[in-house]
Amino acid sequence: MAISRITKEPGSAFSAANRLHYGVGKRSGEIVFLFPGQGSQYPYMSSELACEFQDARGIWDEIAAMTLDAEVRLDQVVFPIPVFTKEEKSKQQARLTEAHWAQPAIGATSASMLKILEALKIEPTAVAGHSYGEVTALYAAGSLESLEDFVAVSRRRGELMTQASASASGSMTAVRSSAAELESFLETAGARVTIANINSPNQVVLAGHTEEIEKAETKLKAASISFKRLPVATAFHTELVSGSATPFEEYLGNLTIREPNIPVYANTTATTYPESVKESRQTLATQLANPVRFQEILEKMYQDGARVFIEVGPGSVLAGMVKDTLKDNPHTVVSMDSRNQDTRLSLWNTFGTLAAAGIDQDFDGGVSGFEVAKSIGDKARLSAIAVQIDGSN
Repeated sequence: MAISRITKEPGSAFSAANRLHYGVGKRSGEIVFLFPGQGSQYPYMSSELACEFQDARGIWDEIAAMTLDAEVRLDQVVFPIPVFTKEEKSKQQARLTEAHWAQPAIGATSASMLKILEALKIEPTAVAGHSYGEVTALYAAGSLESLEDFVAVSRRRGELMTQASASASGSMTAVRSSAAELESFLETAGARVTIANINSPNQVVLAGHTEEIEKAETKLKAASISFKRLPVATAFHTELVSGSATPFEEYLGNLTIREPNIPVYANTTATTYPESVKESRQTLATQLANPVRFQEILEKMYQDGARVFIEVGPGSVLAGMVKDTLKDNPHTVVSMDSRNQDTRLSLWNTFGTLAAAGIDQDFDGGVSGFEVAKSIGDKARLSAIAVQIDGSN
């Protein structure tokens, strides 16, 4: 089928359902990386990459040597010992959902994927992150001095938000609606909630006290407007966590923060980060309690020449936002992970998508550490009691 299509339309690029990609011509536009935020975490995320790629595993090895907690390591929270009851699995999921674990966990996963892209010599011209993902974007752009600082900032940000969630029960729910339509709906809904994220033309996130979110969800259901409660610890980007901003800025003041090597788009302004390091600290700190303008970020990146969007981290939520925002405008978007499949398949799909888009990749560097299988020859004689070794034994 693919050969027939290429024969009939050799000048038309396409992607098939079986993840076969075909492209023509040179790369069009710039490459940008996007980093997911809290809510994208799940147990064992990217475990296949950590097992198979030494570049990814190296990040987890470094993190395993860091002490974030006296009783458990970050890698043990992300890759817990297998359990077999719903109750035990729920406990593992609940721990990973806590902000002070979820944020460094997501960041570490993104950092491990960044190492693979680095080995392939795939470099972005700009970066952006969704909510917490903005910390990862700054790390990718060289603003944070080391992996240790990156993990420490992620941990501290999560701790402050965990403290905020302890003082007030907050929740967030994603709504399939435009911001304008939802604002009009909320005027008569009788629920004291706020718009925390404008993700795309058809997805907005509401946040507030849990009881108020429940009221809003009841009204949404009655109006046949689809929504989904998000797996987060509290109402991020609202006044419920505003008390975290000042101590977070003070914490950042004790770290070495550099001007980014490449443009980093900020959630609160939908423009690039300021050149002033002091202003950068303020921008990152105040982001905690202000709405995320992700749709505007994507539109601005596209306006600035971005055409290839790579989601670097767990899940594929941001790729959906890109598609929803840019629609039929020429672009390529791919996620390095999916909850529904082996992460290696997502990685191979990333390689194929980017190759078809005309992006050079150093596969020799990207697969370093692997050896070509040695053939035993057609005439090799095996013992009658030889047993093939594979995954079943």
